[in-house]
Parts: sequence; C-alpha cells; structure tokens
Amino acid sequence: MQFSASPWRGASRLVAVAVFGTACVATAQVPTKNPLLIRSKADSSPEVSPKLTAQQKLGLKLLQVLQSEAATLQPNMRAFVLWQASRGYEKVDLTRSNSLLKEALTASQAIESPEESLKECAEPAFCGPRHWLQEQILRDMIRQSKQSAPIEQFLETSEPEFRRLLSSQLLERYIGEKNFDRARELVNRVADAQGSFPYDDATHLIEALPAEREGDRQAILSQALDSFTQHRQELYPGWDDVATMVLRFWQDLPAPLVLQAIDQILDRAKDADAVQRNSGEQALRVGMSAKKGDAYFDSAYQFRVFQFMPVLEQLDQSRAESLRRENNDVRAALERYPHGLNSPSAVSAGHESPGILSIGAFGRDYSPEAAAEQANFELGRQQERILSEAEKDPKQAILAALALPLASPVLLEYNPRASILKAVARTAVGKNAAVAREALQEMRKLVDPMPARSQAQMLEDLPDLYLRLGDEEDARKMLDQLVAVATKLYQTDADSSDPNQAFKVWWPSSNLWWHCLAIAGKLNPSPAEQIIEGIQDDEIKAFERVTFANSLLGAATARFSIIEKHKRGVTAFIR
Repeated sequence: MQFSASPWRGASRLVAVAVFGTACVATAQVPTKNPLLIRSKADSSPEVSPKLTAQQKLGLKLLQVLQSEAATLQPNMRAFVLWQASRGYEKVDLTRSNSLLKEALTASQAIESPEESLKECAEPAFCGPRHWLQEQILRDMIRQSKQSAPIEQFLETSEPEFRRLLSSQLLERYIGEKNFDRARELVNRVADAQGSFPYDDATHLIEALPAEREGDRQAILSQALDSFTQHRQELYPGWDDVATMVLRFWQDLPAPLVLQAIDQILDRAKDADAVQRNSGEQALRVGMSAKKGDAYFDSAYQFRVFQFMPVLEQLDQSRAESLRRENNDVRAALERYPHGLNSPSAVSAGHESPGILSIGAFGRDYSPEAAAEQANFELGRQQERILSEAEKDPKQAILAALALPLASPVLLEYNPRASILKAVARTAVGKNAAVAREALQEMRKLVDPMPARSQAQMLEDLPDLYLRLGDEEDARKMLDQLVAVATKLYQTDADSSDPNQAFKVWWPSSNLWWHCLAIAGKLNPSPAEQIIEGIQDDEIKAFERVTFANSLLGAATARFSIIEKHKRGVTAFIR
C-alpha cells in the first residue's frame, strides 16, 4: 500500500492509495489481564457532579439509551459509540467517562483486523478501525486518567509502532505535569525502541524545561548528536532532524557545542553527496519550497551550508565568509532568505510552518506530473499572497481571488477560486460584513456544478460563517443544502454494486451528517432530530445520535478522516 502525504505535520492531507490484493483476516483475542481494566483508587473516588441544565439532562438520557443499544452493535461500532459517549460524560461525570473509555478499549480488542501490525500500513486508519480506535481511546485515557502507570503498562505490552504512535501524547502529559524526569526517561525509551532519536519530541521537551535545568538542555542535545553520529543512514534533511534542534536552540547553548554539531552535520552532508555520486542514480535536488520561492541545491552539503549560515555568521564570521565565497548557489539563496531557514516565512520557532511547502531530497523529475506539482506550488504561493492581502484590503482580495483558476493542476476536484473566496470571507467576517457576504455570494455561484464531494468541502463552513454574520436564515439554508449533499454521498457509499468498504465512521456521508448535527446544535429550535430521522442507515444513526447528545452536553465535536474504498482503489483525507 503506497500513499503520498502533505508535509504539514498534524494538518489534513489528501491521500491517494492503490490497493494490491486482499489481506487475510485475523481475529484479535481479548487479553485475560488488561492493566487498564484494573479499577484504581483514583477511579473509584467520588466526583462532584455539577448542576445540570435541562439540555444537559436530555443529553445524558440519550447517552444512557445509546449505551444500552451499543451492546447489539458490531465490535467496531460498539467501541466507537462507547468512546464518543465517554466524551459526552467528560464534563459532567469524569468517573463514568473513564469507565466508558475502558469499555470501549475492551470492545476494540474484539475487532477483526486485516493487518495485525502497524508495520503493514502507513496510517492507523489504513490498518482498519481496530488500531485507529485504540489509538484514539488511549489518547483520551492519557489526557484524562489520574494515573499514568496503567497506561504505560498497557503500552509496554503493545507493539513498538503503537508505543511510538502514542509517545508524543504521553510526553505532553508529563510536560504538562512538569514531570521532566519521566519525560526524559520516555524520550530515552523511544530512542532505544525505534533505533533513532525522536528529535521532535526532544525539541518539545527542551522548550518546556525551566531555566534551572540548563544542564538537561545540553545533555539532550548532546544525546541527539550522539545518536546522529551513530546512525549513518540519516543522510538528508527533513522536517524534524538534528539540524532543526540546533537551529532552534543554538543561542541557549555553549558556542563550542553548537559549532561541533554544525561540523558533524556538514560532514554527514558530504557523506550523503559521496553516496549519491557513487550510486550511479539520478542526481538529487536538496532543499525547500516555500512561500517566497525555492531554495534547492545540487548537493546536501550546499543546503546545509545555507541552513547554518546565519548561525555561523554569529559564531565564526571568518568561516562564514569563506563558505559564502565557495558556494555561489548559497549566496543567491541567501539573497532571498537572508536569515536562512530562520526567516519568518520559512520556519517558526524551530518547527515546520505553513510557510514551507516541502523540504528534503528530491529526484530531478521532468515528467508532466512533476510539472503539475510545480504549478501547484506556484498556485499555493499565489493563494498565500491573496490571503495576506485580505488582512489589509479584503475587497481587493476578492478581485484577486476571482482571477484564480477553477481547477487545481494536481487535484482536479479542488477549486482554488472557490476555496480562496471562502477564506477571504472567513478573514473579513469579523471586520467587514459586507465584504464577507460578497465573497460568500461569489463562492456559492461556483458550487452548484461541482460533484457532491467537492460541494461538501466547499459548503461545510458556510453555516457557521452566516451565524457569525448574524444571519440565521442563510445558515439554515446552507445546513439544509449540506444535509441534501450528505444524502447524495450516502447513495455512493451504500451503492450495492460498489459499496464503500471503509469503516462507516469514515464514510464521506457519515462525516458530513456528523458536521451537520454539530451545526444543528447551535440553532434554536434545533433541526437535529429531523436530520437523524432522515438517515436510513441504523448504524450511522446510532453514532450520529451520540453527536447530538454530546452537543447537548457541550462536548466538543471531533472531525474524522474520510476514506473511500471502492473497486477503483482507495482515496483518503486523513485528519
């Protein structure tokens, strides 16, 4: 299974997947001793229930009914309903919420999964609902639980890929508790388990350490450098690597340590170039694409020089000048990015930012697909400029948006013009209501000819935008239109000749109904019950009722990945 993903960490990305063959089905056995099912003293302590409103009481009654009905559902849907019900209880009965999380985890272990290991799939969602549900449930457990030991014990018995998946979440918990010793232990365990250093997690930890733990900062960076030295396969730059750590913290560290790190990284870049020359393969371009333009080089060494030039100028000016003279391409790139990767449009606080479109080593591809990708980068820059203009002159931004193409060079169903008009409206909604309405009106003209999936993407924000404009009438009209689109999507999902084989929670129709119910909860009177009654699928009805109940309780409504598995293959929008 292969997929392509956007470079933005944590952001939504469109994934196209080809399906090759059929995987066998294995049944997961429920372990006899599950540390998360052992009731702790912390779990049994009484919770003080807040005084409930009539709306919240209704939400709780609905959840109680749903919990009873969940016993009749298949394990995947039962686990999902119980997990979501736990979120509804979170604000009013934390003990019950924790109990439901444990029930949901137990139900998830009975789900049949075509892949037994996360090694077999690129994302938990691609492994099927079991791995994905367990990840989501455990994330909530880590966030809620008063004791982390049972969770750690469960993770110790899980496969290494699963532990790595949740390590960042557990690290954030330790950092929030200011338990920095446990956080350091976790970083060390992850490094030992995966055979390479977790640079991103370590960066978060260093950022959180108080001033009096300066020694820990230096020790963690030294550990990262030692790992980098040992793992010779780390040849090329990436989003989160040792160079990112050095760039982020060099001002807080002793100059000799920083210069030593730079020397090691430059030496490794020379090794990468030698490997590439001796491989006989096509030459690589190493660098980045960002809002201001491209900064690509013919060698990893040149890119690393460009990357560290601003630091060298501060710590070793004579060496910086020498490197500038030796590398013409570096000099040209620094004219566009005077501060290298520390330019505001390139990197913020040492992490990736929307300013960067891609970073790493790439083949010199002159195919039509590569040309389309480059055209897409240029379109992205144009869109960024329009959005920047919208902050200053939203009226002019509308005119610029109307000049954008109606289709993307890469994603044919994506309409750049409609998308940016909506973004301009979002920017103007609190500043200039007339401009926001004009942008929405222009956008709506473009939606009708679109296929249902594109209509869903374009229209889903409009009810909220109209509510922010104080226009409930148009908000209801947009909600009615979205419900109609969800019905169209369901016809495709449930098509008996080629049904969507993905977990129903991930169906495009389910996602859109889910969103419609979240909007309906903001309207008075709410049309939520009518929307639910209009759904013909009993399983989808069950978890859509959870959304309604949670909205009555004031619980946040999550959005889920959208996955379609048809005969033609798999497409996914991973959130």
